[in-house]
Amino acid sequence: MVLASAVFGTAFVGIFHANSAELTGPAFVLEATALGSGRDLRAYFSGQNLVLCVIGAPLVVAVCFALAAVAGDPGMGVEATPVVLAGMGAALGLGDLFTAALPYPMIKRVGTPVPVPAPGYAGHRIGGLLTLAGTRCWPRR
Repeated sequence: MVLASAVFGTAFVGIFHANSAELTGPAFVLEATALGSGRDLRAYFSGQNLVLCVIGAPLVVAVCFALAAVAGDPGMGVEATPVVLAGMGAALGLGDLFTAALPYPMIKRVGTPVPVPAPGYAGHRIGGLLTLAGTRCWPRR
C-alpha cells in the first residue's frame, strides 16, 4: 500500500506537469519569446522540474510515511523514499516529453477556476496513462 502510494503520487505529479505549456497559458508565450534558443528552453523546463521536485518529493514522502505509520510499519516509509525519488525523476521527464509530443488545448469552463482539457483531444488521457505506466516501478520480492 505504501509503495503503491509512492508510485501513484509521483505519477500524479507527472500527469499534472504533462501539459505545462498550455496550463501556463499566455504567460508561457511571453516567457517563450524571451528564450532565444533550444538550450534556453531546456533550462526553462529544467527549472520547472527542479521546483516541482523540491516541492513534490517531500510531500509524497510525507504521505508515504503517514500511510506507513497508519499501517503500523513505519519502516516502509524509508523503503518508499527511493521509489518516490526515482518515480519523480521518471514522471517529470515523461511530463516534459508529453508536453512537447502530445500538447492539447485547455479551456476555462464556467464554475471552475482551473482550465480543463478541451473536448475531443485525447492527449490528456494518453499522456496520463503513459506517465502512469512509465513511473510504475514495483519492487521485486
